Amino acid sequence: MDLISVKETSSATSPPATQGLAASTDRRRPGRIEVSESLLPLLRAGPEPVGPPVAAIDISAMEGEGDDMLAPARGIGFGLLVSVPLWALIAACVAAFIR
Repeated sequence: MDLISVKETSSATSPPATQGLAASTDRRRPGRIEVSESLLPLLRAGPEPVGPPVAAIDISAMEGEGDDMLAPARGIGFGLLVSVPLWALIAACVAAFIR
């Protein structure tokens, strides 16, 4: 069973513009893909939601007493404190090697 096919139309088969819209039986664009009637409801339905609705997410587990909201910022700060002197040492070694 062929569910999808491409319908080729040309300007020779389309009715002249003087006959009006009522006289034309096929007003679809050239090269339109023909789809089986059984697939039309699926194509028109749109995408299905992927996860749970926003209201259904339980954030009480994220708000525990031991959780620190600034932990990610402290980790970034610690990473900067370690990496900046390290890269400065690397730059000094490269500069000394080049001279």
